[in-house]
Amino acid sequence: MLNIRCSDVAFQKSHMTIFIEKSKTDIYRDGQWVVIARTNSRLCPVKNLEMFFRWCGFTEGCTDFILCNLSKTNNGHKVLSLIHISEPTRPLYIS
Repeated sequence: MLNIRCSDVAFQKSHMTIFIEKSKTDIYRDGQWVVIARTNSRLCPVKNLEMFFRWCGFTEGCTDFILCNLSKTNNGHKVLSLIHISEPTRPLYIS
């Protein structure tokens, strides 16, 4: 899950597709598209991921990672990985 980028997700009217670049069971490392249907309920995974994208300010085609690895510290949480090289190297703390 930590290696999925915004550009790996495509939303459609009836479903969304997510490209999984590589997995433990993908011996040829070809990647696989996963289709998730809309359920039209309050707990619909497609609807909730769309809302998460809007809340984060992700735009179509952006290459940012959807999730990142965090470590709990005394000051909150520190991002451990998936920070772009162009970003500052100082730790990001989230309370």
